[in-house]
Amino acid sequence: MKWPLAAALCLPQPALADQTAFVEANLLSIFYHEMGHAVIDLMEVPIYGQEEDAADTMAVLLIDALYEEDAAQAIAYDSAFGYINDPDGIEDVPYWDLHGPDEQRYYNHVCLFYGADIHAREELADDLGLPPERAESCEDEYEQAIASWGKYLKRSTAAVRASP
Repeated sequence: MKWPLAAALCLPQPALADQTAFVEANLLSIFYHEMGHAVIDLMEVPIYGQEEDAADTMAVLLIDALYEEDAAQAIAYDSAFGYINDPDGIEDVPYWDLHGPDEQRYYNHVCLFYGADIHAREELADDLGLPPERAESCEDEYEQAIASWGKYLKRSTAAVRASP
């Protein structure tokens, strides 16, 4: 049985006027996710768990590292909605897939971004429906992610900043 993403159903979906920002944010997030796969492969990053989760994590860390706060929050907000492909919860969850369930990826994305700066991003976490019981662990999850990706992230962000 698939559970509905109740929080997402109550949240404002990107308005027509905001579609360009939504698309741009999701293209960036997807690019950083795919770049995560490349970094894992080229730098032989050890992954314990699903590589898709690691690539999702790198995407959030890059959004946090590469953008000023307002832009980072806008990108994180819009790209979170990129994980909501079945807001009515009527499709079967493909548990066999390499990617985790959409709802879980949504909350992981929000939690990790919030955890990077819980004071500046509390309103964003509330707006995106991050449950308080999950929010409690987000700062630790971010610290764990940055510790795992640290040296690779420094090299990757330097490469992204150096590109034309």
